[in-house]
Amino acid sequence: MKSKFRTLNILLALMALLFWTASSYAADTVANEKSQRIKAEELKALIDKGETFLIVDVRTTDEFMKKHVTGAISVPLSQIEDKFAGLSTETKIAFY
Repeated sequence: MKSKFRTLNILLALMALLFWTASSYAADTVANEKSQRIKAEELKALIDKGETFLIVDVRTTDEFMKKHVTGAISVPLSQIEDKFAGLSTETKIAFY
């Protein structure tokens, strides 16, 4: 019985390590030299200066309907590639 629990614990630890590694890899591949993280206050300051952004809420449609940033559009994360495939590379987009 002890060996079953030990084996199970080892398998769970390996799976956790695998998922943790995969999630950090995914985050690294999304960011590139043309993208950057900014805080909400920084985005507001840029908008106040007259810069235009397409503000995209990547949460589920239900979450968007409950509350969202004024002027934002809803594009669930699973649809991002399809929706923005033909968009100009000059368009500034803020995702949240």
